[in-house]
Amino acid sequence: MRTPILLLSLLFLSCASSISTLQPAQTLKEGAFHLSMGLEVPIPASQLRNAVDTAKDIQDDIKASLLADPNFVPTDEQQRDLLNAAVGLGFNGLMTPQPVLIARYGIRDDLDAGIYYSGASAKVDAKFRFLNEKALTGAISIGVSKSLMKGVVFDLLEKIKVEDFSRYDVHIPILFGGTFGSMGRYWFGPKYIYSKVKIDAKITNIDDTLNVDHGFHYVGGLVGASFGYKYAFVFAEITAMHLTANPTILGEETDLGGLVLMPAAGLSLEY
Repeated sequence: MRTPILLLSLLFLSCASSISTLQPAQTLKEGAFHLSMGLEVPIPASQLRNAVDTAKDIQDDIKASLLADPNFVPTDEQQRDLLNAAVGLGFNGLMTPQPVLIARYGIRDDLDAGIYYSGASAKVDAKFRFLNEKALTGAISIGVSKSLMKGVVFDLLEKIKVEDFSRYDVHIPILFGGTFGSMGRYWFGPKYIYSKVKIDAKITNIDDTLNVDHGFHYVGGLVGASFGYKYAFVFAEITAMHLTANPTILGEETDLGGLVLMPAAGLSLEY
């Protein structure tokens, strides 16, 4: 019984903060509503996977040392590797599908706004259309999100306790796209995300609280499309971004960045 409960907890409480956009370049008409639901799958940078694997090995070593000596104190290198993994999980998460719910409203024909919720984060944004040609539409969106990540992710690291965690992101995609007549839309464009992550953590048998307060940068792009009829459409999108993450942890700069992917798909309704 415990395994299904853990899997459900991971699905709804412990995934990476979303880097998806999940909206076309076109803005909604004034007074129109748009509802979407779906799933997205974060595929984290390889450095994070390596950091977590290293941390698990270190935990086994610490467990063995604690059996021999309950007062054993982890070395600086062991502390650093455990904290590396905790910081990486804080902004890069796990490769676990997470639900997505989106509601958008047309404020005027060239401006709409939306609310976005996933198991990992909540976001509000506004999108302004600056190009409205027959063959091509262009728009810029600015959004702010807050991580909703819970402790179950960090519980994967048994020998480090995260006492405080916060993450805020600023999303700026520039979207271009067109239509498939009345059957759907396509969109693409560059995207930038600035992420601020703060973690306070304690390691087994270490009295001091370890603090990391750092800004990270994502630069990349996305491509997506939707197909359907009248009010109902299926959509798919993939986002590929390079994460620059070089936090200084216990006096040593660490590289936890790399290529991050996030495919997503679902159903949208417009009326």
